[in-house]
Amino acid sequence: MINELGKKSRKGIIKSIFKVIMYWAVWVVLPVVVADLIISYNNEMEPSLLEDKIIISVLLVFTIIFLVVIVIKLVRLMGGLYKKNYMKAIDKALKTMTMEEIEEDYRLAENYGPSLKIGSKFTWFLKSSKEMVMLMNEDFVWAYENIDELKYSAYGIFTYFTIKKQYLMLVDRQNYMYSVRMKNMEIKNALTQYAVCCKYILNGYDEELERMRVKDFGRMVNMVDQRKREQKEREIAIQTYNRPKVDTTKSAKGFSLKL
Repeated sequence: MINELGKKSRKGIIKSIFKVIMYWAVWVVLPVVVADLIISYNNEMEPSLLEDKIIISVLLVFTIIFLVVIVIKLVRLMGGLYKKNYMKAIDKALKTMTMEEIEEDYRLAENYGPSLKIGSKFTWFLKSSKEMVMLMNEDFVWAYENIDELKYSAYGIFTYFTIKKQYLMLVDRQNYMYSVRMKNMEIKNALTQYAVCCKYILNGYDEELERMRVKDFGRMVNMVDQRKREQKEREIAIQTYNRPKVDTTKSAKGFSLKL
């Protein structure tokens, strides 16, 4: 399991490095080249020394920013810092269970797209930095779907196109929010799975829950703890009801007492 998590993290980081390079080429180099061509065309000659300096300065500043991002990712990759995200959860879990139980939960966990894996006790997912994260399900308070729409329009008159990004949002007991970009059906299936395996988690978006998270998060945690206690009581009641009844009557045939 640990080797597989490490492999996914390394693969994700390498992909993110190539994505940064692509963004640098598309959003920095290409606009600068186009701007240089436009200036040359308008002037019908080579750009002036000042214009050249401005273009080079813009290219240099943004190149340095992208290089810093790439170096940080390479340091995390080469130094193995990406392991911290899931090793911390494993160390915490080993206080109450064995490594065999953790690996068994990982083996039986269901995949919901390439970014999410849900077991009965743990959840594994790729966060925005493309590193694997492992968290105990009992640490979650709220799970819901969030949709971001990016509209590209001309002067607000008409829209060229709209990009819709869908995320599974997970809020833990420290009010830290994790977002996992997924497809709509994958998110719905994941929320259904949480409703089955973790009935105590608040499931689905609600404006009242969002206000509570912002203004009175302690109340939200107490709600989840109360749901956990109720679920535990139901499980104990079901186990007690299904427990085989022991016949306490004993047969006295063949037994006699002589005085």
